[in-house]
Amino acid sequence: MRMTAPKPPSDKEAIVRICSYHRDDFSRLVVHSSPEEMEAVQYSLRAAFSTPPMASLGILEQLPDELIAMIIPQLDIHSYFRFRQLNRRARLVSAEYLKEYTIIAAHGLEGLRGLLRGNLDHRFTIIDLYRTLITRDCLLCGGFGGFLYIPSNTRCCFRCINQAEELSLLSTTMFYKCAGVRASEAKPYLLASTLRTVPGHYARMTKPAKRNKYLISVEAALEALAAHDVVCRPNFPPVTYSRDDPSVERRRMACTALPWYDPLTAEIERGVNCKGCLRRDNGGMMRAIERAKKERSFSKEGFLDHFDNCWRAKDVWNESLSLD
Repeated sequence: MRMTAPKPPSDKEAIVRICSYHRDDFSRLVVHSSPEEMEAVQYSLRAAFSTPPMASLGILEQLPDELIAMIIPQLDIHSYFRFRQLNRRARLVSAEYLKEYTIIAAHGLEGLRGLLRGNLDHRFTIIDLYRTLITRDCLLCGGFGGFLYIPSNTRCCFRCINQAEELSLLSTTMFYKCAGVRASEAKPYLLASTLRTVPGHYARMTKPAKRNKYLISVEAALEALAAHDVVCRPNFPPVTYSRDDPSVERRRMACTALPWYDPLTAEIERGVNCKGCLRRDNGGMMRAIERAKKERSFSKEGFLDHFDNCWRAKDVWNESLSLD
């Protein structure tokens, strides 16, 4: 019978540090930027001008500050950035009346860039993205979600990216065929459901995607067509999880890493995985259930709950104590 050393409150941080790790390989299989690129973009978004603004906001200066403070948060991301580019005064005002922007620029930049590069920045506001940033759990399974599903600005986890039917995407041609609709009839209603992909490597065993293409979020598209009384005759392929399944690669093209920002502590969490579960079935063909356990991510609080019920994680902890 395995015995576990007591876990006083002071040991909680040590348990998380010793018995868990962050799967950074997951973030490299979705839309991502190089650290150098992120640093340059982040600086340009957050840096203040060294000289005070000289130009005004034009006719907007006639509005009371309270009204401007109400308008700016309502701007979609595309309009918000166009407003910021007017002049120095606009840049200062846009940040002053939207404090959430500073937090997004500091901690949610991959999500912001994902919406911009996916041509979906007109669909959401900075506030929309901020709400997702402070949402901890995957909206599909309830586990810790370290990723953003770009087409719907939804918090999700890596397991759901690989498996969830709700995140299915198809090429535009394939969608029209499977939905049983003509492109001329459906296309006007699908702009908000269509994502422009970013070239990159989205699967370990396949070649990198070198060209941009357009993907349609199946669930969002069907809802949009139904709202406009467009009759569909759906015949979509079943969702499967296989390392060489093109549907998995498409879903990863529509996601990016997004840490959880806790507004109460002003700290971020990117998710941790269990070192004990990593020891499972390392030889031979990995069973799906074992793979799922290895892919499951936790918040720090969630990992401590998992630790209480994972004897392999307790083994990792006990081994670390024996080395002291």
